[in-house]
Formats: sequence, C-alpha cells, structure tokens
Amino acid sequence: MSENVDTQEERLSVRDVFGRTAEWQVRYAQSPTMSQAGLVSGRITSNTGVIAMKRWVPADLARHDAAACDELEREVMAGVRLADRYPADRYPAELVRLIGYNLDDVEPFVIVAPVHGNPIDDSGQLSPDARESFEVSLLRGLVHLAEAGVTHGNIAPSTVYWDGTGVQIRDFGQATVTTEDGKAVGGVDVWAAGSLILRAATGRTGLAAVEGRGQALRDLLDGVFDDDPDARPSADTLLGRLGVTVRVPAEDLAGWQRFEEGRVRFDQTLREKWPRPQVIPPPAPPVRRRRWGFGAGR
Repeated sequence: MSENVDTQEERLSVRDVFGRTAEWQVRYAQSPTMSQAGLVSGRITSNTGVIAMKRWVPADLARHDAAACDELEREVMAGVRLADRYPADRYPAELVRLIGYNLDDVEPFVIVAPVHGNPIDDSGQLSPDARESFEVSLLRGLVHLAEAGVTHGNIAPSTVYWDGTGVQIRDFGQATVTTEDGKAVGGVDVWAAGSLILRAATGRTGLAAVEGRGQALRDLLDGVFDDDPDARPSADTLLGRLGVTVRVPAEDLAGWQRFEEGRVRFDQTLREKWPRPQVIPPPAPPVRRRRWGFGAGR
C-alpha cells in the first residue's frame, strides 16, 4: 500500500513470532502517517478481530533505501527476542508487543499491538505523584529489556508513551540484542531514561536541570550520566533506590535455545547482505526482501 491510501482494505501474508504464516484481510481505521525516516504507520483491524498498528516501508523506498528496511529488521529481531523471553500472558505492560511481520513483502512491514497514551513529550512536567509512577514504570520497562538481552537504543520523548499511570516503550528500530559472545549495552538506555526523568521532574533536560532540585532526585540519578556507559547504574539499581523490586518470569531455557538457533541463521543472512551498495542504479526491478526465517523450527 502506498502512502496515499486508495483503498481501505488490504490482504496481507503475516508471519507471527512463532514462525507461523496466515493470510489477513485488514481494514485501515485511519489515514496512515509517515515518519521522518520514511516509514508509514496506520491503525488496522483484521478479519480475525485483531486491532493493531502496521508500520511499513513504501515500495519505492524499499528499492533504494536499505536503512528503512534495516529499521524494520531490528524491530523484528527485538520483538521476537522479547516474545521468546516473555509468554503472552506475562508480557511486560511497559513494552509494545510484536504481533507479526513480513520482511519479504514488496512493502516490508511489521504489526505491533496498539500503544496506550501519548508521547511523554506531550505531557511536559509531571506532578510529583505522576512522576513517581512514571519513573517506576519506565525503569521497570528497562529491567525487562535487560533481562531479555535487548537494548532499545532510542529511548526518547517520541518512543516512550505515557497514559497517566504507566509507560509503553515502542519503536525498536534502533535496537540491538545480546550475542552469544557478548552482551547488550544497556547504559545508553539508562542515560536516556535519566534524561526523561529529568524532563518529567523539571520540564528541562541536561545536567544543569539537576542542580537546585531535591536530594531525592539527585540520589536517584547519581551516576546515570557518567561518561563511561559501563559505570552507569543499571535500571534495576535505580529501581532499588526507589524501593521497588521487579519480579521477572522464570526463563524458558528451551525456548531461548530455539531462539538462539534462529538468531544465528538470521545473523548469517545479514552478513551475506553486507556491504550493501548505497544506491541501486536505475532501472531497478522491484526487490523482494529475503526470507529471514524468524522462529523457524519452533
């Protein structure tokens, strides 16, 4: 479907996080909008009653702009990792859930659960009571990300939504995941979360915003803006400073192993794609994305 929607209905071949494929008939509930990166988003309702958000790369952009397609690939990689770590009935409320995707489509897309609330940037400075709920919910989301080995990479006012009682973290297009020989660097998320906590408390950003504030805020953010990401406190440590403990579901080691096998195949496919040409010389036929095989064998 192009940016300018000519029809309100569309048939999609959708792969879920377990690797199963189904045919969906969807109806668009609103006119799609385009992000600065060129991705288009629209709210959809499927013939099975699922209400969700679809994000896709327009066909003309998919042929010439690898970066936009890479953003969807990272979103799928993070979404599948999170779905494998957290069962549907215990999925963290603070993280937007991946429902399905198709990176082979002429217009590659992902489908995610609807987001609650509005970008935190729209809320401005929060009241003390709301601020405490915001801090706990945001940090709890980071703990769940870290437990799954996911670094969001773009915690910002536009990707953290607030509904007055809790946050939802969305848009995993800059995410990275743990590899078998390393770990996700969560320090970048902690720094960004600290900036949002400052914004919610003071209406401003930057280290200067801490000065003159209460001791509780200074204690909470102690070390968060250290130049060395490894020296920054973890989100779990920050929650401890607030007197909160997060209970994380027990890990399904068998499921994790199945995911790792699929991830290795996915990484190998990505390596085969690089280096990519920056520009595909015209004339270029429509390029269908290669099948990544997320969830195969599950």
